[in-house]
Amino acid sequence: MLRFFVKTKLSTLSVAALAALSLAACSTAPKTAEPVTTLTPPQVAGTYLVSATAWVQNAGEYRALAYQAFNTATVAFDKAKRVPGKAKAVVVDLDETMIDNSGFQGGIAKYGIPYNSKNWRKWEQTGKPTAIPGALEFAQHVVKNGGVVYYVSNRTQENIEYTKATLIALGFPGVSNDTVLLKGSVSTKEPRFAQAQAKSNVVVYVGDNLRDFPGAGQYTTTETRNAWVDANKANFGSKYIVIPNPMYGNWLSSLATDFYKNSLAQQNKLVLEAIEAWDLSNYQ
Repeated sequence: MLRFFVKTKLSTLSVAALAALSLAACSTAPKTAEPVTTLTPPQVAGTYLVSATAWVQNAGEYRALAYQAFNTATVAFDKAKRVPGKAKAVVVDLDETMIDNSGFQGGIAKYGIPYNSKNWRKWEQTGKPTAIPGALEFAQHVVKNGGVVYYVSNRTQENIEYTKATLIALGFPGVSNDTVLLKGSVSTKEPRFAQAQAKSNVVVYVGDNLRDFPGAGQYTTTETRNAWVDANKANFGSKYIVIPNPMYGNWLSSLATDFYKNSLAQQNKLVLEAIEAWDLSNYQ
């Protein structure tokens, strides 16, 4: 009996000792370092694009807003009155309106390489954009119901065959030289709007930038752009449909002269300076 008690007691002590040794070993062993994410200076400089691009690519809310916009555009097209002798038509922008180029913006943010026209033209030729949620269904609905879709974009005219091929590959209908109206010698879209209006009864405009709507392109400051929106508020949701684009556009270039000619670091500074902020430093 005594022998059993001693043996059992020793076994218990042995287990306790091993446990203690294990704990001691854990406490003295070097801890595994947590992975460190290092950003290059150009990446840090372009941080204003990071959240904007990530939101477009990942947020269900972005998709919901896009579907909402095209659902509204569909209702507006269907309700619009017909004009004898002219087909009903819609004028749509392309980039960030019908097709998603956020991969190009992601390249700017991730690799810290500022926008330049040379790289953008390469994207026009070889990039792989996708259709904005709801855009394809909207365009198909218009054509199916006897309407015309005019794709009015400031993509370069020299790359029109690439742009048409991209649209056709994505399934967009009615793609031709008569309906794909790209930038020539001037960037304003007003002459191309007039061209579409002369041929058809344009009842809806869809875009991600105010210059995608007639009369708005002439306004280049934040104050005048906002004033134009206020003056035309009755048209939004009935004739003018806006797709959200936080990544780029004239809303940014209106913050400063030659905004996009600045370095990414300076662009980031200009965006930050445009923010009205409550002074939270008082609560630190």
